[in-house]
Amino acid sequence: MKKINLFIVSFILQIGSVFPQNTENFHDDISSMEDLFVDAEKENNPEIIIEELNYLSENKININKTTEADLLRIPFLSERDAHEIINHRNKYGKIFSIYELKNIPGLGMQTIQQISPFITIETEPEFSLKQSLKYSKNQLFLRYDRFLQDKNGYINKATEPNKKYEGDPNYYYAKYLFRVSDKIDCGFVAEKDAGEQAWEGYNKGFDFCSFHFQLSNIDFLKRWVLGDYKVSFGQGLVVGTNSIIGKSANVLNIAQRNRGLQKYTSTGESGYFRGTGATVGFGGVDLSLFYSQRKIDANLSEDGYITSFKTDGLHRIQREIEKKQNVSEEIVGGNWNYWKQAFSIGGTFIKYSYNRLLQPAEKPYNIYKIQKDNNYWNAGVDYIFRFHGMCFFGELACGKKDGRAFLNGVNIYPTSRFGLSLLYRYYSPAYQANYANGFGENSHIENEQGIYLGAEFKPVKRIKVSAYVDTYYFPWVKYNLDKPSSGSDLLGYISFYPFRETTMYLKYKYKTKEKNSSESHSVVSYETHTARYGIQSKLNRRLASHSILDGNKYFDKSSKSSYGWLVAQDFSYDLIATVLNISTRYAYFHALAYENRLYIYEKDVLSAFSIPAYYGVGHRICLNLRFQPMSNLTCYFKYAAYIYTDGREVVGNGLEEVKGNKFSSVKFLVWYKI
Repeated sequence: MKKINLFIVSFILQIGSVFPQNTENFHDDISSMEDLFVDAEKENNPEIIIEELNYLSENKININKTTEADLLRIPFLSERDAHEIINHRNKYGKIFSIYELKNIPGLGMQTIQQISPFITIETEPEFSLKQSLKYSKNQLFLRYDRFLQDKNGYINKATEPNKKYEGDPNYYYAKYLFRVSDKIDCGFVAEKDAGEQAWEGYNKGFDFCSFHFQLSNIDFLKRWVLGDYKVSFGQGLVVGTNSIIGKSANVLNIAQRNRGLQKYTSTGESGYFRGTGATVGFGGVDLSLFYSQRKIDANLSEDGYITSFKTDGLHRIQREIEKKQNVSEEIVGGNWNYWKQAFSIGGTFIKYSYNRLLQPAEKPYNIYKIQKDNNYWNAGVDYIFRFHGMCFFGELACGKKDGRAFLNGVNIYPTSRFGLSLLYRYYSPAYQANYANGFGENSHIENEQGIYLGAEFKPVKRIKVSAYVDTYYFPWVKYNLDKPSSGSDLLGYISFYPFRETTMYLKYKYKTKEKNSSESHSVVSYETHTARYGIQSKLNRRLASHSILDGNKYFDKSSKSSYGWLVAQDFSYDLIATVLNISTRYAYFHALAYENRLYIYEKDVLSAFSIPAYYGVGHRICLNLRFQPMSNLTCYFKYAAYIYTDGREVVGNGLEEVKGNKFSSVKFLVWYKI
């Protein structure tokens, strides 16, 4: 009862707060970060989005010189918002203050606050290599992570190689970035995961190393990349190696943002290209060509066929080490795009070749996969068309087999206070595209059709109401699902912005799908209901707070209903102005069934992303420190721990098992700017 009373007092104090927020550190805006990732379990790479936001916070977009495409790099902006900002600038001239944006129809204070860490109104001098080198940016990131308890994989003395980790439990990460104006970017990334060897055995250094070099906007050369890079065109049905937002609380942001060729700076060991590519532009036509050749991880059959690709990048035990870079992949592709102010059309082609034959396991869900072949291709045509407050977009794609995939959508803005999105997609079971990444329920663009409807309404200046419903059908069987199935999602979201420094929100999500039942040996449908209330604000000029109440209900016909809930409280305090910041989280959770596990975005060290699962009964404690003794040096520290009170004597399982009821970790990161 005492804990509950303290929690209520915290809510009351926040409602009465009247001090402005410091939005320069976007990591502190937890409610906005959560808006981007409604479905925490969907396979994606949110690190790419975090990397992009970190980059933009350091290299802000000049709102008086930018294009609509560059503004759409900010995921909090909708296509309509970016279009209106450019129209306002073209109509009224130079923007002198960020808060002048509040005069733009439909652009509320909450959106302005979300984008303010990534934009500037400063003017930049014309590019000169000699002059720009004087103001070049050098950045070095060094990071160390460690779980504090001993896991079975490190203390196991078994002689069998697959029952112990070959390396130590330390995680190491290093990244160097060099930038000259907006023209030259280069750098490298190196990483060793916990459990992997370094400087011994099979590794003579870091387990993963990456290098990139990029030239941008030099005469007709729009982009040239060398080393590791990403490729995204159209709606991602042919190729889209950028992480996408997909279904989120920003219900109108469903059209993919065409980023073309772009340097790769993340630590993910799959989902990128290694080689070179270039984009040239002549008038309204852009032409892109790219080539990639690299070794990748794969699962092989006894006959040496590729049964599936291994994408987690972990090489800790002998079985994982044997799969490291055991297949050679070669990719060649291109894109053409013709664009005008209100219209764009493009075409994309990509061809894959492997040094081994593809032969998935003989399972019903693999019938449509490519069999005993070592190459295939994908091609597609995409478009965007704007007309009187409407934006139409879509893509049609095909492959070497008879598979087809297409997506068509429209965003409609009848008034500045109301927006509507409608999207239909069909991805046949036979469509296969390894590097596709588009809108959908599945983690791959295949075996799915569905209709999405989203709406956003701003009845008054400081209130936003948004909702979406998405219904989908899987026309063929899936892994762990023995028949065609269907499902639907529904999200309702209300945010209230009573003061510039306070945000209150209420979120409800409903999901129904089908799965195999281990008890009845049949396919059953299940439902989950999730509700969350949160309030985020400043209590004074140095102290910020975020309070969360979260709960869910799970039900299927083969079992009884089960419930899970948690309460969480965050505080962030600037102890010495901008020199030292302390952030804390305390959460109590009660989710006895695995189906009732909960997810909440959690503040982390720079460039790291964390949405931990809350499962069982216990406490979650986090402490984050940000120390900036000099303007060019920032140090980050994080301590996080689960303390379970449900009587368990071990945490985790297998090689990850830890004795006791506690599981904790530390992270250190040093960021040095020259």
